[in-house]
Amino acid sequence: MNSSKKKEFPKRFPFWARLKISKNRPTLVIDETDVLDKKKNQIVDGFVHREVIHTEKPSDYEKVVPNPNPEDFKPMYLKRPRKLPKKLFKPHEGGWTMPKNLRSRYEKKKK
Repeated sequence: MNSSKKKEFPKRFPFWARLKISKNRPTLVIDETDVLDKKKNQIVDGFVHREVIHTEKPSDYEKVVPNPNPEDFKPMYLKRPRKLPKKLFKPHEGGWTMPKNLRSRYEKKKK
């Protein structure tokens, strides 16, 4: 793996990324914000995101229609928004599509 070819995040929100924690779970990144890095105990750049899961546990998880992964037929759900430091994210390379309703709700340019 060549570390000099660092992958970039897209220039517009929303976009799919991988969360380096939680088994590299896919996540929908919807905004940028300052967050508290608990390890450093200081404010750093971060993302507001919603993790994608297959389980509809709490009734307030939002179903993603159509499923963004063309190879997966199980329904997907978005968890509530959370904020984490940018260093915990990496670009998603799965070829997922962005449902129109999510794009129109969260679309904006990065700062």
